[in-house]
Order: sequence, then C-alpha cells, then structure tokens
Amino acid sequence: MDYPKNYKDKVYSGWLGKIIGIIYGTPTEGWKNEEIEEVFDKYDNYLTDYKRYASDDDYIWGMIYQENLKKLSRKNLDGANFANAIMNLVPNGHGVMWWGGKNIATEHTAFININEGIIPPLTGSKKTNTDYITEQIGGEIFNDHWGLLSPIDKLEAMKLAKKMAKVTHDGDAVVGAMFMSACVSLAFDNYQSIKEIVLKVVDKLPPSHYKEVCCDIIDFQSKNPKWRDNLKYIKENYFSSKKYPGVCHVIPNAAIVLIALLCCENDFTKALEYTLLPGEDTDSNLGNTGMIMGVFVGLDGIDEKWINPLNDEIICSTALGELNIQYISDLAMRTVELSKRYFENAEVSVKEKRVWNFDQKFAKKGFKTWVSSDKNFTKKLNFCKVFEKEKFLRSYFSFLTPGDKFKTYINGFYSVKDFEDSRYDPEISPKIFFGQTINCKVRQEDFEFGQDILGSVFVETLEGKTFESEKIIVKDNWTELKFEIPKVDDDHVYKVGIIYYLDDSKESLKKRFIKMDISEFEITGAPYINLDLKKSKEEYWTRFHKNILGFTTYRHGWEIEKEGIVNKNKEIFNETYFGQNFRNDFTYQINFLAKENANFGLSIFVEGIFEKISFNFKDDKVFITENYDYQNKKIISEGACQIKIGKNKCSIEVRQNKINLFVNEVQIVSNQVFDDTIFKGVGQFSMFENTNDKVVFEKVMVK
Repeated sequence: MDYPKNYKDKVYSGWLGKIIGIIYGTPTEGWKNEEIEEVFDKYDNYLTDYKRYASDDDYIWGMIYQENLKKLSRKNLDGANFANAIMNLVPNGHGVMWWGGKNIATEHTAFININEGIIPPLTGSKKTNTDYITEQIGGEIFNDHWGLLSPIDKLEAMKLAKKMAKVTHDGDAVVGAMFMSACVSLAFDNYQSIKEIVLKVVDKLPPSHYKEVCCDIIDFQSKNPKWRDNLKYIKENYFSSKKYPGVCHVIPNAAIVLIALLCCENDFTKALEYTLLPGEDTDSNLGNTGMIMGVFVGLDGIDEKWINPLNDEIICSTALGELNIQYISDLAMRTVELSKRYFENAEVSVKEKRVWNFDQKFAKKGFKTWVSSDKNFTKKLNFCKVFEKEKFLRSYFSFLTPGDKFKTYINGFYSVKDFEDSRYDPEISPKIFFGQTINCKVRQEDFEFGQDILGSVFVETLEGKTFESEKIIVKDNWTELKFEIPKVDDDHVYKVGIIYYLDDSKESLKKRFIKMDISEFEITGAPYINLDLKKSKEEYWTRFHKNILGFTTYRHGWEIEKEGIVNKNKEIFNETYFGQNFRNDFTYQINFLAKENANFGLSIFVEGIFEKISFNFKDDKVFITENYDYQNKKIISEGACQIKIGKNKCSIEVRQNKINLFVNEVQIVSNQVFDDTIFKGVGQFSMFENTNDKVVFEKVMVK
C-alpha cells in the first residue's frame, strides 16, 4: 500500500468529522425539515452544549467493526468471519445499538441470528430476514470508516464495506456501505472537488436501485445547482415511507447526504448544514457527511469551533469498560495500525503502558484545566492547546489571584454524575489504577517574567481522597515529575494530573496570564485492585439502566447483596468485567460464596467476550480454556477441583507464560503453559456465571 503523506492526519480529521457530525445532529434526530427550521435560526455551530456526550452507535460500530482486522491480512479476507468483532465486543441487550427487536431493528435481528448459529452473510440476508429490514440505514452509516483503512484504494474499501455490511444488511444498504466507504477512500486523493469524488464512486457502484437514485439526483443537481431545489426534489421523489418502509430506510437518507455533498461547494460547515436541515436521521447522516468531508478538507479545513469542544475524547458502550473512554486521536491511530496490519501484514502493537504523546494537532487526549474560583473572577478563561511539532500540551490560566490553585488533568474514570444523558447506555471502568506510576515533564513558559509556581502530580479518587507528590518550583526548563499512586482499597482513581500553587499567596502577582507545559506524560506499572464487593455502589443512569460502579457487563442483572455481587439474570451466561493488565506477571484472587450446583468462572487477558483465558468451575472440575473467538476455543487444562458449599477462595497466579491455580489454598494447576503469542499480557479481568444466583462474589484482588 502506497499511503499518502498526510494519511495519519486525514484519518484523524475523518474520525473528527464523523463525531462532530453525529453530535451536531443528535438534538434533531427524528425531526422533520419544517420542525428544524421552525426552532433554529443558525446552523453554523452545535445546537446544544452537552456536559459530556454519553455515547452513540454511529461511531461505536465503526470502532468495533475495524477490530476484525487485528488478526487478519488482505490475503485471507475471503474466509474471514466478520461477525467476530460483533460477538466479541457487543454486550447482550444493552449498549452499542438500538435493541428494538427481531425484524424491527436490523442490527438486533442480525445479532440474534449470529447467536442462533447462522453464519454471515446469511445473518443479514433477505433469504433469512424480512426484506425491508435488510435495507435500513445501518449499512451505510456504520461502514464508511473502511475508506479510512483503504486510502485512495476505493475498490478495496468497497470490498471491505460490502463484506462487513452483509453481516447485518443486504441489497441497497450494502451498496450504500460501498458508496460511503469509497467516497471516504477517494477523499485522501488530490481531487479539487467533492462532487468529482461522488461522480467517480457512483460510476463504480454495482447495478442497483441505490445507483439509479444517485444517478437521477446527480442529473437533477447538474441542471438545478441550488440546494433548496434539490431538497424539494428528493422530498417529492424519495421520502415515501410506503416505497421505502421500515424505521429508517437507506434510500431517503442516502439522498440527503448526496445533495449535501453535491451542493456544499467543498465547505465542511455548509455540508453539515445541508445534511442537518432535511431532518429525520440527522445524527447518522451527518456522521457520513462529516467523515467524508473531514478527510477531504483535512484538519485545517475544519473550524476549531467544531473540534475544541470534543476535547479529543468520546465515550463508548462496548462490553469492555476499558474501551469506553476513548481518545479520538488514539482511535485514529488504531485505524492506521489496523490498515497496515491488513495491507502490509504488520504486527499490531501491544500496550505496555499508557502514553499521552501530544504529537498531533488538536490531540489533547482528554486533558482539561481547572482553577479555584474567587469572588472577583469566578469565570476564568483556561484551556489547553497541543503543540504537535514539539510534542507538548500547553495550559493557559488567566485572571489568577493570590491563593489560587490550578490544574491540568485527565479523567481516568467517569461516573454517572459526569453525564447529563444515557444515550446507548454507557458503562465505564477505570483506565488508571492504584499502584501505578505517573511520569511526566513540566515547565513554565516565560518563567523569567512570570510567577514562582509550585507544581506536583496529584491523584483524586472517586471517594474524594487526594494524594500529591512533593512540590517543586516549575521553571522554564523541562523538569521531571514522578509519583507512585498509593495503594487504596475499595475506591477508584478518578482524576490525575498536575496541580499548581502560587509560591507565596500573600505576594502580589507579577502576571495574571500563565502558561504551563506538559510533555511525555505516561503511566506505567501493575494495577493494584482490592475491592470488597458488598461495599460496591450501583450507578443509576435511568430507570432502565444501572450498573455496578467500576464494572461493565455482558447482560444486565448484576446486583449488590449483603455478602457481595450476584448475577440475577436468568439467561444461561452472564459476565462482568473490570480492571486492566499490561504484563504476564500478576495474581488475581477472588473470595466467593458458592451454592449447590454452581457453574461459574473467572477470566484473564479479556480482550473480548470470546477472546480470553477462562477458568470454568463445574461438577467438581475446573476447565482452563483459551478462547480465540466465538467459534473457536481450546481446553488447555482439565482437573479435579472441589468447590465447597459456602465460602471459598480462588487464586490465579500468572508468571511469564505459565499459570498456577489455587482453590482454598490447595494448588490445582501447576505451571500450565498458555499461548503467549496470542495472549500477550493485556486485557481485563472478569467473573462469570453459567447459572443464576448460585454464586456470590465477595471480594476481588489484583496485584
């Protein structure tokens, strides 16, 4: 693959464009054109200010779908099962998608089909499903990102999009996936107009009603260039719910995106406005337009008013909480990495630490600023900016007064109190842990003319405890700060960063505008987790959505009881996930209360629901299994193991590529070798039950 020179930046601008479009279009989802124009007068910025945008299926699906490539190269695409990523990361009954029911919600229907053993492409086929269900909008809105993975190579983008879309859709919805992905792909090339790209892509579409609609609209627009005329035309010809049935058919929405691209005159903001105003599935359509235009105009073509409010951060609702706080720049780099895996058979890197490297414009990695308030200046202008060439983050603090404290920080965790909505039911677990070490470098710009300022690393827990490193005077040369986060029980790391103090609060200030820089911010080391589960708290998002603080779930139904947490869901299997690991050297210990006929287990190296090493206790035996995907697994050890009715303790010790298992202080498994070329020391931990209400998990410890 001959990648364009600006590939990395344009992948980032593509993801930014999609997420901007989604958030811009969210408030009017389901509205009609007349309703939008009645309520709003201006459309050149976000329509509402979310405290923190909870989650959205339109970007989560792309993030999930691309993970099909992490073990795949171009040469073995044809035999690959693209249902793997869905089964691996999508929880059952909540999060990620609209769970509207079989033959109503397309993705839910396909999910049921996969779980019933149907193999793609029959899972999304008209042979299996109600005809119109297969041609809903999801085909095109969830598959545009294949163009990011296949820059300039529109045919390969269409091939990937077609394969993925057919897992859930058929017919015109699959053609829509091919159209959107190919437009994104060609947007990496040096075309002078987005219209030229559209024409080239439509020419390559397979014969279909979708292609006929595109050709008809293109012909009309060539003779009637004004957008209003085109809107009137598509409303008259392509907005019929009788002709295009279902909750959200692909054709009317494709027409909306198409006229926006044809009429926007290569302007990002105008393209968004033209996609918003027709109404209906505004967030989804704007996601498509935003990604195509984001790649086409690049980072410099998107006004900062769209980018800065995102803070380079999104929230997701996969089964694995470790994935549910995402930095958009990291998501883009994952796309780049997976593309090189696919085209060049490159190895996918394994995280051994968390790094905030500030090497890309706007890539703040979730960093924020805070200043203590005073009566004179309660509204203080404070913000961060990335200097990507020098790879540092600068924080600006204004209107400081004697005695002020001010911070640059990130959230290692969010709780329900940090959100104003519960779109797509996010569940979040921490990304930063007690026992880890924070390293960074800091400096004060213009120190010679500035103020003596003390700085230290700080950690704030969810329970309100704070810890700090030793304070130093921050000068204009880079100074290293290092702090080992204390080991705390029954709590979670909430925020980490740098806190600054004026050296002498009684001194009059030399400046009221101070610039503080951070570089090489990283977190290393093994997590320390020690939770008494009966002390856990439930997070109530809505009356239909709750979870245990710090844990995510496969299915709803995990509840807190007197002794600990219990699975109350009556389905066959339920699992809850927590923590994170970066190495093959740890001990995972759990105390539990077993009832008669308990069938349960633990997992390590959890990178997906069906990608992990699991320990299943059943009928006085334990089975250690390497799970590769939802169709493939291998039992690597089986042995006698008697679980008592009542209190028990289980301990899993991992040293390099060997496992030792102890139950009630008796060694059950000794030096069992596992495949460390597949299970490379990363992933989360879990507890699962194959019965209902037969096990109370009392305490977990990871060290």
